[in-house]
Amino acid sequence: MCQRAKNAPEAMCNQSRQAPRADLHLRRGPKTLRVAGQICDGVILGTGFDKQVTDWARQRINEGAKDAGRRLEEIDIMPAGMIVVDDDGDLARRRVRSRMANRAHHNFRFTMEPYPRESSRVKRFMDNFDISKPSKSASILIL
Repeated sequence: MCQRAKNAPEAMCNQSRQAPRADLHLRRGPKTLRVAGQICDGVILGTGFDKQVTDWARQRINEGAKDAGRRLEEIDIMPAGMIVVDDDGDLARRRVRSRMANRAHHNFRFTMEPYPRESSRVKRFMDNFDISKPSKSASILIL
């Protein structure tokens, strides 16, 4: 007897071969992370490497996993971010600044939850972000 998901079309149930694997590319945000925890084998976090943010994202993924009767340990989670290495630290920062500003702008459109203490600076960054001049916009967030 073929096992298939409830409401799945009969064509999706084929005993003669392994079920196909599909890559899902989901948007960002807390709801999406919960959905990923429910249905995905792995998640690539485009949030960088900040521990506070990756811990926050793991919590959202874990919430979804629990809702689906899964464990967080079943899901591969890979943080992804930008790294520029140069002997000249100022040059390295200049090279990555506009890309980081674009990424921050994109991520903050979905949530500012991981950064409650920084919310006034993040709000100022978002209010003043200029897509044509992301490096200039980034200076608002830099300490």
